[in-house]
Parts: sequence; structure tokens; C-alpha cells
Amino acid sequence: MKKNKISIFIAIAAIGFALMIQACNKNVNATEKTVAFTNSNVSFQVPIILRTSEYDSLTSFNFLINMDSFVKTIDSKFDTSNIQSVKFSSCVLTLDKNTTPDNFANFHTCSIGLTSGKVFNLVKIATATDISDTSAYFLNMPKSYDWELKNYFRSDSLHYTIFGNTSKLSTDSLACKATIIYSMTLSR
Repeated sequence: MKKNKISIFIAIAAIGFALMIQACNKNVNATEKTVAFTNSNVSFQVPIILRTSEYDSLTSFNFLINMDSFVKTIDSKFDTSNIQSVKFSSCVLTLDKNTTPDNFANFHTCSIGLTSGKVFNLVKIATATDISDTSAYFLNMPKSYDWELKNYFRSDSLHYTIFGNTSKLSTDSLACKATIIYSMTLSR
């Protein structure tokens, strides 16, 4: 009788151990990739600034992408449902021409907000503060917060809004390009 109980206990323990190993192997076989995703040379215009302001929405622009196709270029086994994380890394704004007297020195602060075709809640992803009064034809935009942006990237369009606290009036619109870099983690 004791041998039967011990045999049953050993059999149950062996089955439990086998199930535990199988569950662990599932995690070993999972695939995860982290890639840099860049919106590069996205063009937009900042209109003529006719008054200095505390903090205004200055302009907005869209970036259209077939996100599912983009994810499949990384690995054909992935789609947008496999986006586990997207984090903002960096942004640089560049003026298309540097002959105009108007430039980023017209701003005291500048921020970029993000919405998408699926998420309409605007989040500020980057803010430059205390911009120098000296002529500047490019602007590094440091990260505002460490937002999780994966739900924004499960859409085929990203919508950016530029906000600014202006310190000088301008005489010409500013033709700009944005290079925005994200880190995207895919997992299945």
C-alpha cells in the first residue's frame, strides 16, 4: 500500500515537472525583437508668427504609414498585434533653408504632441525649453516623459502638433523637417 502511494506521488510529481518544463520552453521559443523606428525628413510649415504668445498650437502634420507592412519588413512573422512597446527616443527639427532671419530663436520653448488614427489623446513626447536667442537652424528636442506609445502605433497614421512659446515675431513661415526616432519592441 505504501509503495502504491509513493508510486502515485512520484508519477504526479513527474507529470507536474514535465508540464513545468513545457511551460518554460514556450518562453524560450518566444521571439522578441527591438528595432529603431524613424520618421525621417517629415516636412511641415510653421506659419508667420504675428504675436508673441504664452503657449500656442502653431502647426500640425501627419505621417502616414502602413504600419502592418512596416512591421512585416522587420520579420514576416510579426504584425501590429505583436507591438509590445514603443518608446520615444529623440527628435531633431531642422529648417529647410537657413537664409531667413526667422529661425528657432523666435521661440522660448517648443513642444511636440502625438496622436494617431486610433488614439486621440494627445501626449507631449518632446520639449525644448530655454531656447537660445542666437540664430538656430536645428533644434534638438529632448524627451518630455517616458510614455508607452504602443497603442498609437497600431494605426496607419501618426499626427503631430507643434506647440510653442514665442519670444519674437516672424516675417516668414518656417519650412521644417522633423527626424523622430522611436524604439519599438515586437514579441510573439
